[in-house]
Amino acid sequence: MPVLTFECTSEEGDVARRAKVFHDRMQSLIRDGLYIKNVSLLSREKGMYQKEGMEQLRQSLMQLSSSASFPQLGKHVPRLTLTIQDIVQDLRARNCKVASLDLLMQSLAEEEYDDGCAVKRQQVISSLLFLSSIGQVLYYKDSKEASLQDFVILDVEWFMGAASCVLSRDWKRELVKWRRMSSFMSSSSSLDESLPLRQSRLLSEDLCVSSSSLEEKKMEEGDGYQSIHTRPLCNILSNCAAITIEDSDIMWHSMNFMREAVENAYPTSSSDYEEQSKALFSYLRCLLVHHGVFVPVPIAILENDGAKSSTSFLLPSLFPERIPSDVWSYKTSKSWKTILSHSWLFHDVVLPPSHLMPRIMATVLKDVANYVSSEDAMLEVAYFNCWKSAFFLELDLITLQATTGQRTRSRVKLFAHLDTADSNRCVASDTMTDSMYRLAVSAKGNIGFGGRKVWEGGYDLVLRSVEGVVNDYMSQHGQDCGEVEREIVCPNCLALHHHNVAATVNRHDVLAKRNDGVRTIRCRRGCPLDSAMLCGIAGRGADETLLPLSSLVSHENSVRPSKLAKDLMGGVVLIGLWDGDEKKIISAGTGFIADRKQGLVITASHVLMKMEQGHKKFGRDYFGLKKGKAVIGVIPRSSDGSRSSKAVFRYFAEIISKDVEHMDACVLRITTRMEEDVGGQGEGCGDQPEILLLNDSKAIKAQKLKRLQMTQEFAMEEGVRILGYNQGGEGLFEKGEYIHNTLDVVRGYVSCLFENDINVNMVEKDGLVLDGQITPISLLREPAPVGIFSPRKEIVVRCPTIPGHSGGPCVNHDGEVIGIVSRADPVESERCYLVPASELKVLMEKARDVCNRNPMDLMWN
Repeated sequence: MPVLTFECTSEEGDVARRAKVFHDRMQSLIRDGLYIKNVSLLSREKGMYQKEGMEQLRQSLMQLSSSASFPQLGKHVPRLTLTIQDIVQDLRARNCKVASLDLLMQSLAEEEYDDGCAVKRQQVISSLLFLSSIGQVLYYKDSKEASLQDFVILDVEWFMGAASCVLSRDWKRELVKWRRMSSFMSSSSSLDESLPLRQSRLLSEDLCVSSSSLEEKKMEEGDGYQSIHTRPLCNILSNCAAITIEDSDIMWHSMNFMREAVENAYPTSSSDYEEQSKALFSYLRCLLVHHGVFVPVPIAILENDGAKSSTSFLLPSLFPERIPSDVWSYKTSKSWKTILSHSWLFHDVVLPPSHLMPRIMATVLKDVANYVSSEDAMLEVAYFNCWKSAFFLELDLITLQATTGQRTRSRVKLFAHLDTADSNRCVASDTMTDSMYRLAVSAKGNIGFGGRKVWEGGYDLVLRSVEGVVNDYMSQHGQDCGEVEREIVCPNCLALHHHNVAATVNRHDVLAKRNDGVRTIRCRRGCPLDSAMLCGIAGRGADETLLPLSSLVSHENSVRPSKLAKDLMGGVVLIGLWDGDEKKIISAGTGFIADRKQGLVITASHVLMKMEQGHKKFGRDYFGLKKGKAVIGVIPRSSDGSRSSKAVFRYFAEIISKDVEHMDACVLRITTRMEEDVGGQGEGCGDQPEILLLNDSKAIKAQKLKRLQMTQEFAMEEGVRILGYNQGGEGLFEKGEYIHNTLDVVRGYVSCLFENDINVNMVEKDGLVLDGQITPISLLREPAPVGIFSPRKEIVVRCPTIPGHSGGPCVNHDGEVIGIVSRADPVESERCYLVPASELKVLMEKARDVCNRNPMDLMWN
């Protein structure tokens, strides 16, 4: 839109054409309501370009110029500004694209400008700001970055070319090419040593090195782990569009037009090309940061000679739009993990917060990398990837065990995304309107100790970083949206329902209830929630620790059970893995008799099979031993019919039913009985003659086995007992120690039921259909790879966990088995996981099918 008008003496046709273009443009501006609201336009019939029409238009434009839109119109222009404008034109004529302030000052001296006093630098800056405001040059003044005042851009196309060098889609490939070339040129003795390309020797040949390879290298050196503070920042950002200071220098040094710009930007007396290019390139980076093209990520690197700073720059314009569907799931296939999600809900958004996510990414990376942890704990970035509206981050919490001196690693996965209500990824979108945006920051990690490993593993640090960026954004752009509400998404809703319809609670309300001493709250769906886990470190008092188990067990759970442990111990057996080559028991656990007529025993699979992820013998019976088999110990009756609590080895058994990928349980069938019971460590089990019991129902019945009943019914906070043979500190828990064959009992209560599945009625062929849109299955369920243990269902019980109790029955007050012990929580020792009776009955059906087959059929098959 023109800001000045004049009477034109051109041909009438040309004037009419320009008048029509001007008329159409003004009309479009008025329709948009963006800039012009009070300019009255003349119709073409009246004569847009007649003298009276031009005068009226001139008056309207001058009236408009009195507002803040065009403050320059009608103002006096100082002579210094006009002189600088002439100097700018002269520099352009000499092919100068960018000029340093020193060059302008020297040019003023050569022009012999004199107003009776020396020209001050601040006067030149004021003149440049005016020329920049009317579009003559590009000049910036930023109180936070003084270096922006050192240069003035005379050619906008040159600046666009400089930016496009590092914003090309194939910039990585170009960078590798120029690195190789610069390395070759810098190593050539025929080149002038003043060439700045020798800076490339500071960089490695490869674009980036994966964090895993660096970690392996450190492992070989005996360190055991690698801190992020010693890892180059480019390795952390290897999966996203980012560039280092050295990279940008190489790219710009490689361009002829950039080298010419450096040579023409300074006074002729300056000859240090390397220093000049360093200053100009630093200015360009600051300018790109000023416009949001570069987003800096400064990190302190600890080296032998002290701390040094390293800065990389995110390139948001090169971030991909599409987020792969398998990046994140709001479900977890592991019962000992949980998902926490905090969100910021932006109300009444006028303009989308486009620059918010890159600032959050940069701040989070900076704060995580510069985080100063304690001597016995530290954070390490394992993986980072980003998109225009989201980022994914994996953090490792490395802790030093005071007793053993070993380092343990606990991983937390984080996913942050900014979405509208119509996005499949948006949590709690069912309560949002079209003018709302939700920024959700979610974490997945160990649930033990109220999710403390998640919070201490970086989630609290990341949330504080995001909170700071959001507050800063609202202080600058609060006019573009209404209020921002901090909410917490119900983790139970995320586990049981679609994340789009998950309930939320106001974080301020949760903190207020915590201050009032209320620990358990409920979401609008009625899910009970632990406020300490929801708020993490912020919601936990400085002197607050987890309550002991005794204080968590209700009065109802302390009632004397109807069936005592002494009435059940006859059905609880000691399970061992006999190695026929070594002539000894190499693994021990617990089991119970599930069918006395057919001699069926249930125990945990990992007692007799390798269940570790990636193990080459995963799921193979008896650890893959050629002469391995199961040995079973029972508590014998005394002469008066009573039982002691000490077991002896009596039977051998075989595995006939298992599902190692979905449950840590298997069914054994008793095959033979040793002629004499074997006590102690079971060394004599292989020397005993064996009596065949297989397929002999009368012989099995004569053993008078005691069966324990199973039930699929249980209730939350129901009191339970776990019976098993404690191997903690004995037996196979420590090398060289003996097997403990005395039965003991621990008490606890049911905490929750974990199900690694969603309601199948909600799922169609391609995913979940909700409000007319299809959500990919990967968002609803975390995929479980083949050959890896991933339980479908597990009961979570709060009770002390003891080695050797694996496979032991967990019984209710009536002595009914609700499940068997699978494993302890990797973080919280007073939390264990059971294979539910519903899963055990599936195995029992398969086992009975095997038992009911004709032995001749088995032989022929």
